[in-house]
Amino acid sequence: MINFYLDINQFQISLGGKTITLLPKEFALFQFLYNHPNQGFSREALLNAVWPHEDPTDRTVDDHIYRLRKKLKCWRDYLDIETIRGLGYRLFVVEQNGVILPSIKDIEFNDQFKKIFSKYHLFGQGEAMQALADQQKILGVKLDPFYTMYMELIKGNWKILLDETIPFWDRAYFMIILYGLLEDDPVIGIKMIQKFLQKNELELSRKWELQALDLVFFFIWNRQFDRACVQVEWALKMVSKHQIENYHLSILTNQVFVLLASSLGDAEEKLNEIETLLMEKPYLRESSYFEIAKGIYHMKKNEKEAGKYCIHKGMQIMKTTKFELQFFHAVTHVCHLLKQQVRENDELLIYYQKLRIDIMRKLNGEQLKNSLKKQLISFL
Repeated sequence: MINFYLDINQFQISLGGKTITLLPKEFALFQFLYNHPNQGFSREALLNAVWPHEDPTDRTVDDHIYRLRKKLKCWRDYLDIETIRGLGYRLFVVEQNGVILPSIKDIEFNDQFKKIFSKYHLFGQGEAMQALADQQKILGVKLDPFYTMYMELIKGNWKILLDETIPFWDRAYFMIILYGLLEDDPVIGIKMIQKFLQKNELELSRKWELQALDLVFFFIWNRQFDRACVQVEWALKMVSKHQIENYHLSILTNQVFVLLASSLGDAEEKLNEIETLLMEKPYLRESSYFEIAKGIYHMKKNEKEAGKYCIHKGMQIMKTTKFELQFFHAVTHVCHLLKQQVRENDELLIYYQKLRIDIMRKLNGEQLKNSLKKQLISFL
């Protein structure tokens, strides 16, 4: 096993000339796991080992594991704290005589891999992401813990969000969104997002997505177009100020849905702008919502067949992303948009409502919704 030097007086860990300093309980937790390499422990077992005379909660272990992972990131070639679903955690340590692939130790290569993986994420190509994730050992790379969970979501394993061995704030963003979709009441979704934004404990990028994108959707679904407009304008200013170009197309698409409620002329102009941008960056998710927006535009002009064609085309594009949670989001979005546009007995609305119900039934949506609600409320 790789031999780290542990300084129990300074709470420091050293290897190869690099030293990191931990908090006392972080050090105690690491020391226990290091003394029992490659063994799985429940959170209860870790609490008994590291906090024997205290009365902490399971969340204490999760928080300490989260911080340890961040601090130990520089040595991921040699060790990693892995989540064992249904049990807890283990410290995976490379054997001293084990063969370490050169690619694992090459920082530049791993940075390039992360960029490629992130690009596929940006493109919305879930199948490509899955192919890379499945070949980690062969390629000599290792996904970040976030993407390990994310790949489960892509495959439709939404119950991963209930796994309490994963730190809550790693799961929180997707829990909030999925709960809002399952509840299907935009007022509840808006309140939940706003409460968690007030907690101010989400990772910055997730907090940004909630404010700039997700909250806009819930405002639109609740027909609060003025509030959605204000949120979009704020998001566009932030994109310009901080040069967050990756979000620009998504925000513009949301802006179209807002404009469709007030000015078809402005909406048409924005659709033309987005169409030009998509020629340069044909991202799948943005292309999907663009077609859906174009479909609603045609329906507002009483061009029902053209509208129906575009909406179906948008949903077909979304299906190719192989991202089940995003597909469910798109189905829910279409249902809300159509409810604002057509009568209750409209065949297109009935079709997508049935599709949504089928997804809910397949994933035992009611039970999942209640379980998500219970965990989310416990953190408010």
